[in-house]
Amino acid sequence: GPIYCGAKLKTGSKLDSGAVWLGNTLSKLSEQAAKLVTNLGKIGFGFNTSMESYQYQFEALLGDADKAAQLIADLQELAKISPLGMEGLANNAVTLLNTGTELAEIIPVLEMLGNLSLGDQSKLNGVVRAYTQILNKGQLFSEEINQLSDQGVPIIEIMTKFGGEKYADGSWYQEKLQNAKYYIPAEDMVRAFQAATAEGGKWHDYM
Repeated sequence: GPIYCGAKLKTGSKLDSGAVWLGNTLSKLSEQAAKLVTNLGKIGFGFNTSMESYQYQFEALLGDADKAAQLIADLQELAKISPLGMEGLANNAVTLLNTGTELAEIIPVLEMLGNLSLGDQSKLNGVVRAYTQILNKGQLFSEEINQLSDQGVPIIEIMTKFGGEKYADGSWYQEKLQNAKYYIPAEDMVRAFQAATAEGGKWHDYM
């Protein structure tokens, strides 16, 4: 029979059965540990591959490897302190860069829109698309108002409370309802978003 700790065990004894069970258990644990190491290796490989992909994309957009690396570091920091994930933030940053947002504005804009999206990545994706569409048009029409509302951004309340004197009495919305061609200038929307998410604003630090 097998020998453990210098003692010969009789086959069929309770001690022998326990030793066999212990041996099988240790073998299974060893297999599980090996699988865990393999899976961790895959995760690490996937992470490194993603970082290389981000570096390539941002370097192509910015034309500068150091600026691309710094943007990745800034996005990682934002991902650490918010519910938003690195992959989603990186994709949002690509969208913003592709539509002309300056590098220095990427993180502030993501923080602003992230707060308006209440830290929800799915909503943020939709808000970023609507935001870039509005900037490209230079105007906010009913279509974009509806897009933002669909993502949970109360654009009517934001413009009325934070859009300044021009929007404060709410008459702008009545005019919008009566005039299909009515629009809000993009810069007015941006100022209202900034005020709503700044310290003291209703949507400050919502992530």
